[in-house]
Amino acid sequence: MAILTKPMKKYLLSESKQGFTAEVQATYDRRIVEYAKRGIEDLTLLAGTLSEDQLTGVFNYENLKDLIRILFRFPESDPTALNKRRRRLLPLCYETIATLNNPGFAVQLAPAIWRVILKEKGPLQGIRAVYYRSLVQE
Repeated sequence: MAILTKPMKKYLLSESKQGFTAEVQATYDRRIVEYAKRGIEDLTLLAGTLSEDQLTGVFNYENLKDLIRILFRFPESDPTALNKRRRRLLPLCYETIATLNNPGFAVQLAPAIWRVILKEKGPLQGIRAVYYRSLVQE
């Protein structure tokens, strides 16, 4: 079952929103946010409970690359929109950086490189270890 209905997708893809009454627009706007939140809650549940084999089929590069790129893009030139986007993205960036930089996470994901990075000292050791390890995927 998809998060959005076909009419909701049509509404989202319509730039002018012509053919949609104000009432329908308000209903779709509310439902889209509500359904998306529930979808994220469901994905969080899946991420926390699926086996590694199942996780590989869902949370992989091919399935998530476009979502990540779109979430973190900066297409607006309007200063108000840019400020809103910054306020939304900075906490997400902080959480991502804090998770990747956590020594416990880094040592589990990139143990050999972590040992090298640890000797180098300096900032963001965990992120550097994860980054370098991701460049040399097996």
